[in-house]
Amino acid sequence: MRKTFHLHGIFCVIFFQIFLICSLFTTAWGQTNIELCVKDYNVKDYTNAFPACKEAAKQGNAEAQFYLGQMYSYGDGVQKDGSAAAIWYRKAAKQGNAEAKSLLTKIFDNDKGKWTSFDDFMLGLLKLTADANDSDSQFELAEKHISGAGVEKNRYLAEKWLIHSILNDPENKKSIELIEKEFNWHCVDGFFCTSIIKSNRIIHDKNLSWYWEIGLVKFELNKEVIRGINKRYDVMNCNNRTLGFKTFQVLDDDLHVVPKKDYTFEDDKIKFKPLEPNTYNDKLFNYVCVDKLILIKRQKMFTEFHLGLVGQLNLVILLLINM
Repeated sequence: MRKTFHLHGIFCVIFFQIFLICSLFTTAWGQTNIELCVKDYNVKDYTNAFPACKEAAKQGNAEAQFYLGQMYSYGDGVQKDGSAAAIWYRKAAKQGNAEAKSLLTKIFDNDKGKWTSFDDFMLGLLKLTADANDSDSQFELAEKHISGAGVEKNRYLAEKWLIHSILNDPENKKSIELIEKEFNWHCVDGFFCTSIIKSNRIIHDKNLSWYWEIGLVKFELNKEVIRGINKRYDVMNCNNRTLGFKTFQVLDDDLHVVPKKDYTFEDDKIKFKPLEPNTYNDKLFNYVCVDKLILIKRQKMFTEFHLGLVGQLNLVILLLINM
């Protein structure tokens, strides 16, 4: 009897876990978000269509993105918002949604006098959606400012858009990786570096290494509440496992330092303190102070030893280059 009850309990737990997993992908038995989105939108039940379409759109479904743009455009099931409509129309068109592409072409045809070409129109739409705080648009605009593709080649503007992209979506991996690669920013995700410190792509100085942290802050200055960007510059001594504080700045939306909010110490004035022993600090230390040889081991380069003499020679050359 006990065995039967025990097995019944196990099956209940397994069934419940399966139900939870399925519920992540469906909103009702057998119906996904996109199915509910399409069904409710087509019968003009916008109150129920909007949340289903929004979830499906966030998951990257182009049809849902177009419907969401329509609902924002006409105020169906949600307050009318032209900027939000533009964001979702553009996302849908970029994925090849025919209705979204056709709609944007009609808008361009009706207003050709403002644009030199359709590409110019789409660039204007990109700038509009970036200004509307769409993280993906801000990333794309940053890429263009780095390369100079269709816009002014301007690294300052590129950095600005990447920062805002991350502030609007702290999990935007593309923006995080690009700002690390191009501007040497580290730990910029606002979640205490948890997503960044798992990476072993970046090699720091062996003795004295640094990393940036970024966050969004609000503070009062002259009785005015200001939205600012908190930019922290910390230094780690990898020899004795200590952490020091170098610079704390508050930047406005254009990355200009807010007066009286800039605290900077000379290198010889930095006060170091030992890292407290915990899992987070261990990961952070390994991230900042990763040794080049350890990095090679992590990338499993030593498997080349099994390739014979040529593989061994390649490894020796690689080690010499990285010394």
